[in-house]
Amino acid sequence: MDGYEIHHPPNKLKSKVTVDENSSSIEDIEKRAAMSLEGLQEQFLDTVIKNAEVMKRTWTVINSGKKDAGRQATICQRSTEIRNTAKTLGFELIGEIATTICEVTDEKINVADLNMDLISVHIDALNWTATHNINDAEDPKAIALRAALAGAKNKV
Repeated sequence: MDGYEIHHPPNKLKSKVTVDENSSSIEDIEKRAAMSLEGLQEQFLDTVIKNAEVMKRTWTVINSGKKDAGRQATICQRSTEIRNTAKTLGFELIGEIATTICEVTDEKINVADLNMDLISVHIDALNWTATHNINDAEDPKAIALRAALAGAKNKV
């Protein structure tokens, strides 16, 4: 064992380890982490609602005839941020809706060719889902919403 020296025999290593009596147990750490995650989820839902409102205002401007790539990019960027965070925090349905918004507002699509109705429906669904905290894939509302959005997407 070139370069290594053992100063304490392995059977005496445990005697060198001390336990801080003020340290937290694994259970306490898990509880604090769960509480922190719960707080993050609430903040995330508030952020989704605010971003959905911004996207809806931007959509309204585009739909009124003021079509430009910058406004299109605003909707795409906001939905991308939501999509990425939704996946991290376990909001599957919100992530799916945001993914579709990303797809239908992608920069590869000419702003004149945007399907404004499909975008509007998905922005409204995003806002509704966050407002009602629909997170469970088995929730009847989530199942119905998924089916309705799939139907709207298939009409395109």
